[in-house]
Amino acid sequence: MMRGKHPHLRGYYRCQTVRMVDSRNVDAKDILLQAIRLRNALGLKVTKLKTRHLITRQSVQGTWKTGLRF
Repeated sequence: MMRGKHPHLRGYYRCQTVRMVDSRNVDAKDILLQAIRLRNALGLKVTKLKTRHLITRQSVQGTWKTGLRF
């Protein structure tokens, strides 16, 4: 943290990109959540998909459902 500046988080990625997230007026739990999101991100720009991806063939393993139990 630099004097006279607002606190922020920086994420450095393999693809040579840097992402900065402002943490001004944020409590400790939210700062930890922002740090986890930076860690889990790939560092790529977010792009909107132009069309919906439709699959013409059924999956060999079957469809995934949220209520599956192992």
